[in-house]
Amino acid sequence: MEDLPGTLLGSTGLTLPVNNPSGEIQFNGDGIQISGLAGGSASVCFNTLASSSGWVSAIYRWTGEKWEKLDTTQSNYAESSQANACSTVYSDGTYALLMSYTFKDVEIKKCKNIEFIYPYLSDPIDGEEPDNFFYVKGGVVYPGLPLGTRVTYQLINISPKGSLTGSLKASGVVTNNIKIDMPGKFYSEVEFPKGTIVYYSPEKSIWKDISFTVRFFTQGCYFDFKYPDDLK
Repeated sequence: MEDLPGTLLGSTGLTLPVNNPSGEIQFNGDGIQISGLAGGSASVCFNTLASSSGWVSAIYRWTGEKWEKLDTTQSNYAESSQANACSTVYSDGTYALLMSYTFKDVEIKKCKNIEFIYPYLSDPIDGEEPDNFFYVKGGVVYPGLPLGTRVTYQLINISPKGSLTGSLKASGVVTNNIKIDMPGKFYSEVEFPKGTIVYYSPEKSIWKDISFTVRFFTQGCYFDFKYPDDLK
């Protein structure tokens, strides 16, 4: 993504389009350079996440000034977390896939097979400035999920409203499964991208003044962790 034109590095470490620096949409992998069309057309396709994950994908073209959204058709694979996003293009240039998170609560149900999900929320390392933030490094899921399973989180029900900024949503994967002392049982560790950071007002205490819900999405359902109530 570093070689794509028209990008900037957001405060959370994500690569963002210059014409939408809010973080509402973000790049998903490297782009593609098309040349030699000479009045013809071509189909540009990218592998992406299925709509059940909560992420909506679209292909964009770099105009030289901004990233312009193209008509995109997304085909979901049966019983898979993956999908294929395609657009028909008519000119040479640079094309890339961008994603946004717009899942609505009415479209999904609470996970029935998950007993708990616990997020890893980590304070800054001593000496890091500013220190009014926390890392969302990952989490633990029980019962466990297959390795590579996509897990997305979104921070909702934030109180006071507007008191958190940064990586209010991000997507990670199950990277490790750990057995427990019960036959056939294990829990999973989820890892989110490095630089997944949430900021809060320096005047507020994250322990006393702010509350929120970490909503996890996986395999077409959701599970909530209420902060700080579920820490007790």
